Amino acid sequence: MCARNSEPNLPVDNSQDRRRRFLSPVEAAHFLGGLNVHTVVRWAREGYLPSYPLGEGKRRLWRFLEADLEQWMLSRRTGTLNPAADAPTGGYAQ
Repeated sequence: MCARNSEPNLPVDNSQDRRRRFLSPVEAAHFLGGLNVHTVVRWAREGYLPSYPLGEGKRRLWRFLEADLEQWMLSRRTGTLNPAADAPTGGYAQ
């Protein structure tokens, strides 16, 4: 006789698992609407974008939590055409 699972087959909600996964800079750039990968890495290095560095020095790797990026985007949604006050300037003084 084969063992039966007493619980019904319920659909699995992977939204929480998906939001907790780490993204590479390429995946993060795509998630953020097609930003350039170099922009994503620069913003991570400058501390503008929530990120998690792996390693030390210049050649460190960056990873991004999908939930953090989603929250970051929502916090910057203002509905105005003015740039965010804390946006990086790309090294140019304004």
